[in-house]
Amino acid sequence: NAVEHMEVQLAMTPQIANRVHLHLQDIFSPHAWKDDTGIPDALGGFDFIWDRQGLSAIDPPRRDDYAFLLKRALKPDG
Repeated sequence: NAVEHMEVQLAMTPQIANRVHLHLQDIFSPHAWKDDTGIPDALGGFDFIWDRQGLSAIDPPRRDDYAFLLKRALKPDG
C-alpha cells in the first residue's frame, strides 16, 4: 500500500518523481544488494532512507545488523 500511495503522490509532482526510487525488499537478503544483472551494487548509493517502523519490527538480536546495513546503504553525506 505504501508503494502504491507514494507512486500516486509522486505522479502529482513530476519534478520530484524522477528523483525518487522506491525499493521494497528484504534488506537481509543477498539479492537486496545486487542489480538486475546479479552484480553487487555499489553500496553507499542512497541520499536518503525512510524507514517507517522497520527497526521496531525486527527481532532485537538483528537490530544492530539492520542499522549497519542502512548506514552502509547511505552516501557519505546521506
